[in-house]
Amino acid sequence: MSDHTVPREASARFGGPDTEPAALAASARVSYQLTYARSPSRRRFTPGELTGPDIPCAYDGPIAASGDWEDSRDLDEIHPDRSEDGWINRYGGYAIAEAIHEALEWLRVDGQPWLDPHGPNSTQVSAAMDDLVAQLIRIRTGDPTQHVDAGCVTRFGSS
Repeated sequence: MSDHTVPREASARFGGPDTEPAALAASARVSYQLTYARSPSRRRFTPGELTGPDIPCAYDGPIAASGDWEDSRDLDEIHPDRSEDGWINRYGGYAIAEAIHEALEWLRVDGQPWLDPHGPNSTQVSAAMDDLVAQLIRIRTGDPTQHVDAGCVTRFGSS
């Protein structure tokens, strides 16, 4: 099967490979090469930082690897009122934001990012990640009205 052939089970669901020409044309243009695997070393969470081993970067050129994230709000401020569960949620936000950021870099259309998290819409991308993280925390806690401190992390010096 080529990279652009509809699998038999999908073909059957859609009535055959010739019934979805737009889907086939789109699949020929889209690529996604991000994979997930367990690292032998754990990532480390500290206030304002998620650090650890480098992960493959989607960009060729000056950015060879990524892996460290920073949130200056947590580096520059003390949060004595944030509970242990609040920090767990915050660290979860770091991990989710990193995963989304990397996924956006790796999802390509005609070789270009589908939505570049470093591009002209980076502020809106970060706001959308904030919203998603906040919603996930509300689901996790079971409180749809909870105020969530889930600001998106900002990456410095990496992809």
